Amino acid sequence: MTVSKALNHKPGVSPDKADAIRSYAQSIGYRPSHAARSLLKGRTHTVGICIREGESAKPWGYPWLYGLMREIGLALKPHNMHAQTCLAPGGAAECRQAIEHFMEIGVESLVIGPLGAVEEYHQIADLLQHCPHVLAFDAVDDLPIDHVKWNTYLGGQLLAKHLSELGHKRLMVLGVSQRELDHPSLHVQLNGLRDAAKMLGLRIDSQDMYRLHQVEDIPRILKDVYTKTAPPTAVFCHNDWVAMHAIQSLTAMGLGVPDDVSVTGFDDLPVAQISTPGLTSVGYDLKSYARKIAEIVVDRVTSRFETSGDGVALPSMIRWELEPKLMIRQSTSMPKSKASRRLK
Repeated sequence: MTVSKALNHKPGVSPDKADAIRSYAQSIGYRPSHAARSLLKGRTHTVGICIREGESAKPWGYPWLYGLMREIGLALKPHNMHAQTCLAPGGAAECRQAIEHFMEIGVESLVIGPLGAVEEYHQIADLLQHCPHVLAFDAVDDLPIDHVKWNTYLGGQLLAKHLSELGHKRLMVLGVSQRELDHPSLHVQLNGLRDAAKMLGLRIDSQDMYRLHQVEDIPRILKDVYTKTAPPTAVFCHNDWVAMHAIQSLTAMGLGVPDDVSVTGFDDLPVAQISTPGLTSVGYDLKSYARKIAEIVVDRVTSRFETSGDGVALPSMIRWELEPKLMIRQSTSMPKSKASRRLK
């Protein structure tokens, strides 16, 4: 008992004796057992973060993920909770392995994403129902579990409105998914762009929407588009990473951004502010997003372990959406013909 008190800095042991016990423990390489403490207290104070990727995941698809994981960990720390992260690339089988690992170590909550589609949820639903709490992030469909998401649909609308106000009439889209193309009712950035374009009179032809299998395809695609007569005057990119490659490729072709072609990104990564030219993008408060995830997790876990009855009852399911901000920088301007007329 004396040793336990000394190692855990609890009262009841003289300072000299406590220092001697801790010094000896350090000299023999003693480390407290997290598993033993968990068994004793019935808690692990651990949150699992499962980063899932589909079988066709792209390395440029989610460049903000590291920042999100870091901010979730920081937001959990003041509540004496710790995050463990597991990457699940390659599809449902790897994702199921990651979930089983988290269940084995006894996480008190599982944060999983990007988990956008309900069919993706159903691939792992039988496992998730055995987790004490699950929260999905980057949701698109309404899921039967706690979930949070960006309002990417509104982000697409904001960029369409911005380009229309500059005088653009025809756009190309670089980096779309087949699911977006097949389901125009999905609440995602491409459909926000397309719906706003219809109302604003912006032209987006089906042949001007390009899927990307790898970023190395970007120079070929842009060369094919911009060696034709009367090409689109602006490029709407899936994210900032794609936009950076697009600007590089257009510049290598001898085209100026934004003098000849305007380019927009998505996510407003830090690099968007320091690129040349500065990248017009749609941004989200990543810290607010992470804090909301941590808040939901902490409230759910606390309600399970602290049953005093003094707290406010939580809803059976929590859905939360973060609104975007349009960040206008130097990569967009009036199309050349309109600018020339304006100068006259």
